[in-house]
Amino acid sequence: MMQFGFACRADGRLRLIDHHELLPLMPAETRAKRDPFKLSVPFEHNAKSITLAVVPDRVFSLVYPDDTRHNLSLELDRGTMDINAKRIVGKSSFRKKLLGYYNAWLQKKHTETWGFQSFRVLTITPSEKRLVNMLKAQREVTRDRASGLFLYTTPERLAAEGALGPAWTSSRQDHISLVRA
Repeated sequence: MMQFGFACRADGRLRLIDHHELLPLMPAETRAKRDPFKLSVPFEHNAKSITLAVVPDRVFSLVYPDDTRHNLSLELDRGTMDINAKRIVGKSSFRKKLLGYYNAWLQKKHTETWGFQSFRVLTITPSEKRLVNMLKAQREVTRDRASGLFLYTTPERLAAEGALGPAWTSSRQDHISLVRA
């Protein structure tokens, strides 16, 4: 988050609204919840109704002077979570997070819960190899849809390009910047 804060100050146009600073901007029902950042997502999986809960490591917005916002959900991957576990119930996996976020996006849970008209999921992962495996899992989970919803990077990319610069990749494009020119 420090990198995002430094990058916003260096850019000069952007303001960072970080996690708990977003609470007053969220719907009253969300503010009253025990965990206002949790997205609860019901959906059908293998002919069963299940509900997944996705809790981002951080939620924040980048705000332009005209009050246009980029709303972001951050996942900091330490490389310890299984990426491709097919089990939905039980142990955590990156695939399970992808299912939760993707279905939340399809059902507009981000608007209902957080009041966001749109959002992106940013994942910082330790290695290029792991990033490639995450992209593969995302393509499977989303049937290669919603490529702009999920963006990935590594600490090395962030160090070279900066948090707002072209350090990010999607399932369709590399060298994506988070902010408009």
